[in-house]
Amino acid sequence: MLSSFLDQDSIVRYYVCEALYNIAKTLMLIAHSDVNVQSAAHLLDRLVKVRSERRQVESTRTREKYLDKIHVIVEKAHKTDVP
Repeated sequence: MLSSFLDQDSIVRYYVCEALYNIAKTLMLIAHSDVNVQSAAHLLDRLVKVRSERRQVESTRTREKYLDKIHVIVEKAHKTDVP
């Protein structure tokens, strides 16, 4: 799993980070038996999910509205080691 952090595909690296976050969160909930800590962790998880869903809806709406106006220019900056 750790070797996937070096993968060329950014989506693979994203999912590895997400998987490690979920593993850490699960271990923290299992290790901590306090009900208040567990309920706070669940609340935080729901809030992050809601915010993520809102951001996705907003970005989709923006792309649809300004499809012909959004241009992406990617070029390598001078004297960088970016491949």
